[in-house]
Amino acid sequence: MVRIPWNAFSQSSWQGCGACDAAFDRSKVLQIQFGFGPASQSDNVLTIDALGLYALAGRTSGGDGGPSGPEPVDHPSAPAWATAAGTHALTYSQAPVDNPLKGFLPFYDASEEAYFTAGDDWRDRPTQLPYSMEFFYLPLSKLMNNLNDFDWTELDKRLEAVAARGNQAVFRVYLDYPNKPSGIPQFLIDEGLKTFAYEGYDNGKDATSLAPDYNDERLMAALDNFIGALGARYDGDPRIGFIMIGLIGFWGEWHTYPYDGNLKSPNLMPTDANLKRVLTDMDHAFDSTQLVLRYPMDNGTLKTTNFDVGYHDDSFAFQTLPPSLGGQSWHFWGRIKDASATEFWKKNGMGGEMRPEIQVKMWNNDPPRYNEPATPIEGAQGEDYYASLNLTHASWLIAQGIFQTPLAQEPLARATEGSRKMGYEYFVPTAYLDAANGNLKVGVELENRGVAPFYYNWKVELAAQTENGIVKIWEPGWDLKDLLPNTNGFDGNKLFASTNNPALGNGTYRILMRYVNPLEQINADAKPFRFANAEQNDGGWLNLGSVVVSGSAAGAPARVTGIASDTAEHLRLAPGKSAQIHAAAMPAEASNTRVVWSSADPGVAYVSAAGLVKAVGDGKTVITAKTSDGNFAKQFQVNVSTGSEPETNPPSGGTNLTPSTPAPEKTKDGIKLDPSGIKTAQTKNAEGVAETTATIDAKRLKEAFDALAKQASATLNTVTIDVKNDGGSAKVNLPSSALIDAAGNLPGAFIVVQTDLGSYKVPVSVLRLSSMAEKLGVSADTMTVRIEINKVAGAAAESLSSQAAEDGLTLLAPAQAYNIFAEANGKSVEIADFGSTYVERTMILSGKVDPSKTTALLYDPAAGTFRFVPAVFQANGDRTEAVIRRNGNSIYAVASGSKTFADLNGHWAKADIEMLTSKLIINGVTPSSFSPNSPITRAEFAALLVRSLGLNSPSAAASFSDVAAADWYIDAVEQAVHAGLIEGYQDGSFKPNDRITREQMAVMLSRALNYVGRSALVKDAEASLLDKYTDQGAIGAWAKPAVAQLLAADILQGRSATTIDPGANASRAEAVVMLKRFLQLAQLMN
Repeated sequence: MVRIPWNAFSQSSWQGCGACDAAFDRSKVLQIQFGFGPASQSDNVLTIDALGLYALAGRTSGGDGGPSGPEPVDHPSAPAWATAAGTHALTYSQAPVDNPLKGFLPFYDASEEAYFTAGDDWRDRPTQLPYSMEFFYLPLSKLMNNLNDFDWTELDKRLEAVAARGNQAVFRVYLDYPNKPSGIPQFLIDEGLKTFAYEGYDNGKDATSLAPDYNDERLMAALDNFIGALGARYDGDPRIGFIMIGLIGFWGEWHTYPYDGNLKSPNLMPTDANLKRVLTDMDHAFDSTQLVLRYPMDNGTLKTTNFDVGYHDDSFAFQTLPPSLGGQSWHFWGRIKDASATEFWKKNGMGGEMRPEIQVKMWNNDPPRYNEPATPIEGAQGEDYYASLNLTHASWLIAQGIFQTPLAQEPLARATEGSRKMGYEYFVPTAYLDAANGNLKVGVELENRGVAPFYYNWKVELAAQTENGIVKIWEPGWDLKDLLPNTNGFDGNKLFASTNNPALGNGTYRILMRYVNPLEQINADAKPFRFANAEQNDGGWLNLGSVVVSGSAAGAPARVTGIASDTAEHLRLAPGKSAQIHAAAMPAEASNTRVVWSSADPGVAYVSAAGLVKAVGDGKTVITAKTSDGNFAKQFQVNVSTGSEPETNPPSGGTNLTPSTPAPEKTKDGIKLDPSGIKTAQTKNAEGVAETTATIDAKRLKEAFDALAKQASATLNTVTIDVKNDGGSAKVNLPSSALIDAAGNLPGAFIVVQTDLGSYKVPVSVLRLSSMAEKLGVSADTMTVRIEINKVAGAAAESLSSQAAEDGLTLLAPAQAYNIFAEANGKSVEIADFGSTYVERTMILSGKVDPSKTTALLYDPAAGTFRFVPAVFQANGDRTEAVIRRNGNSIYAVASGSKTFADLNGHWAKADIEMLTSKLIINGVTPSSFSPNSPITRAEFAALLVRSLGLNSPSAAASFSDVAAADWYIDAVEQAVHAGLIEGYQDGSFKPNDRITREQMAVMLSRALNYVGRSALVKDAEASLLDKYTDQGAIGAWAKPAVAQLLAADILQGRSATTIDPGANASRAEAVVMLKRFLQLAQLMN
């Protein structure tokens, strides 16, 4: 082998030259390498063939000697708004070795890796090698008691212990671990599951494992159930980094060598069909958490590349390389190539383990490689570590020996660098900041200098910092996962930009960024994600640069003045117990009220980002709650000892502190129901749409609402139920018993059903449980309330799409049908009318939209028509949330469209008219004309107002003497009366065809504000609001409060600076403008 380090190879000596003339005898050379980490030298790619050496990149001249490659890709273009002054070049600095979800990892319990016996104090020697993950095995027998009976105690215990150290876990469940007790659940043995004894791998020396008959349907059915339950409970759990699919074969490694039917019989492996069954179960059960499989496969039955999985090589740098690099075809990468899986690492993680024999001694060599001629392993030496790493793009490797065995300085330095080189290394070379006209814009270029991407979409936060500390934190919605290393220039670099940022007052700010480890939800001292930048601090915040905000209408940030708590300053807990500490930045109106938590010794007790303290082991620690600006802090002394009782000394607020069970995950408006309280099942309907049914546990739901009630907060009133519905339909069954208690204890309570496509926020009060029970003839606590969000498909979807096209609309998301039912004893009643309560739904749209041309629509399948539904559109990174508000259920869609009229050119209300016609609120008088200055009748305005509010049809008629059933406006007038928008005249008439006056229109709009809960009494200010108008005496006494209210709300304006002209007929243009202002004030439109 010939190896030339980069610093000894002068590019100038060959650049511009053709191929050398000398023949190259490849039989004499196994390998030539330029540098010890070629992947990091992406600008200097070299290859060797029978003719000689060629430069494939970076070449500036000479073209007659060999092939030429593509031109190196330049950096991404700066944002269009970027300026030279606002462009900040950042400095590279190696990221730390213990960045999350990468590097070498030890065992959770060193005794599980019995190869290493010396150095049992390894956890007390953190200077040996920092790490961010830990590995463990678990036998299925510890987790499964019967077909539908699971015990998660041991798994939760281990996950909690790993999380307490700020780390994430990698684990594998097995049935058969040679020389350990059997991992087969006892109930399967009792049912007659056949097992096989074997002698390989020292089985029976210390304990005896048995190989199960993997083709027994009883075992396969048990695995089906176990995998489904495991995914339902742990998918997306922030304590978990990766899950090895396991379960099959020796050690869960998906092989039973040599008992494979060739070398030894019987063949202990399952059929390919059963392997596929297990893999399919795992793939379906885990949508968020990364899975890794031991071997790729590609045969007539099973092709693993069809599944969302990565791989793990458990003989890394020993049996990794393919024949072309000196290995064997059956080595790991040879199998990867045979399965056409060489690109898997771009979306799915690569991990593994090094054989215990090589883990320590390989670092004695430079480059690292096990090379011990006196003690070969199975007649072989090891493979080049970096050749294996760069080929496989590994992110993590299990290597207990590196942690447990004390290493000398040089080997330790090599092992540390070997760990750091794994996985991702995210570097920000350039940041772009601008605040022209007071509008803050932030952009960053991101580069991956590692060998693999980061595989999770963690939350990105931006912050504005002054000399007084961080004053504002927000989320730009960026997705940083799957950023690939560069292969040609900067072809992997990406630009992320946000122009929709919070308003900042005038001044100078440092803009910070961090990628938030979700483990903070459990342990606030979780390993922070750190960029490879010199500007990075230890807490995770990266300083992007400074920006001057000028011309902003926003006020100066409201500063935090202190931190308050009603919790005792001394807590006593027993190991395993929890207690909630309450602390809040003051005042509540401050611009940044975040509190940052930490523990002086997480080994004694750790604390979550929400202040939940979990005791771990005997000792004392200090929990610190600090305002995010860093200026104020409060400390709590925690004493953990076995058998401790809670402290009886009262907290500063005067109430006793009682340790609680772990608090549920908090949301901005309440809490999220624990996944253990949600049982899901999935089927497909006749149109092939996936239907996920979630049945909610009554006890868990009641506990969730009780927890909210205890907080006594008007804004924390929501229980969120997260349903993973694979983009299909979702049905959630709620026990009415829990809802009745919630309605009594928390009158403003909400249930939010969150799905892949959006959410549905249902006030418990609109369910009218007593009334529904009366209709069903049952007790109110014996019903099931079913909330449905159904994806419109089949003939209904085709009809809807066809009608949209005919109306000139572009649909922006799949239509959803929302329904609620109360059920009991086989009977069902629909809950469809929510009175005057506007119920909120959100639909997720890809990309950004123009709110003035985008609208939410109700689709009537019977009539084949659309009508306007109130909605606002909120940009969230590279997507938009349509927040739809209406007091009834139906089929909803979101579409874009535009409309204009020839007679609007130069008209003062042109933009507002086009907006409301695009939203289907108002029509032109002809397809090409709007007639903006024409008057509008009372019936026409009533119809517009009803349409703007998205009102349901009433249950009773209006009974005006001059409104007949055949009149086109009958429904609109009845709806307006039912909603209290109109009352008519004393003679019982409505005068629908009279032209509406400005004061009449003001009264109707004032009542509409009251209907949507936005009314604002201005009685005390009525005189001052009207005094400046010389014709205020002409305003009817019945209309004065309404006119004053609309003047104060800026919905109504004077005809001039001194006249209101209340009796004048309103024009169509005035009606549109006032409607638009009303809808915006009521937050029913952007």
